[in-house]
Amino acid sequence: MYFILKVFLLNISLGIAQKFQFNTFIIPHPDKVDKGGEDAQYTNSRLIAVADGVGGWNNQGVDPALYSKKLISNIEQFQDESDIRALMEKAANYTYHIKGSSTLVIVRLLDDLKIEVLNIGDCGYLIMRDGYVIHQSLEQQHSFNYPFQLGGLGHGDRVSDAQYFQHQLQEGDIIIVGSDGLFDNLFDNHIQEEVVKKGYTNDLAKILARKAYKYSFKKNYYSPFAKRAKDYGYSHNSGKSDDITVVVAKIVIQQDDL
Repeated sequence: MYFILKVFLLNISLGIAQKFQFNTFIIPHPDKVDKGGEDAQYTNSRLIAVADGVGGWNNQGVDPALYSKKLISNIEQFQDESDIRALMEKAANYTYHIKGSSTLVIVRLLDDLKIEVLNIGDCGYLIMRDGYVIHQSLEQQHSFNYPFQLGGLGHGDRVSDAQYFQHQLQEGDIIIVGSDGLFDNLFDNHIQEEVVKKGYTNDLAKILARKAYKYSFKKNYYSPFAKRAKDYGYSHNSGKSDDITVVVAKIVIQQDDL
């Protein structure tokens, strides 16, 4: 079962507006469809946030979705916080009472066509310009399959451990943000291929999510997850079944009539 979240473009009534034109898509893990998976996301015309509840909590009888979804709800609530670290800190503090943990990436559009990114763990993003990948984030791991994460009740890492980046963008650049279910299964050239083929479309997030879902069940496939497993001395020769969240955002500039 697939869950289409939204396709949305906000307009500013007067002047010149820099914004994200975006679409989003989530495919839950097959065993987690009933609860909508353990990923969560919030996106508007200037902010993207994706969280991935750490699945290991299931072994302790804790639903990882409770933490990740409350964390994203708090991102939405406090989105007007001017400092991105303060935004993550406040969202984490207001989720502290919930047992669980989550990775998190926040992308915010600044003035002058810049974005700032605060990322903890193995959610990620890449930036494309004119059909080429010009930047892809790296995972932040303690050890294999043990990402940095925010957590409640004393668990997890500190917001100060999150990685901060700024990028100067151009009109028409495309940002693809996702949980590890996307980046564990698709290499950047797989993503690039779809963007070059389709360009920005209102169903590009769905196309990428479905492709990642297909590859997650592929056998005898040296996936990005398999490559990282090998780097740590483990053997894995397939995709990785997981929740898959994809947000595709295009930088647009709109000048309205005065």
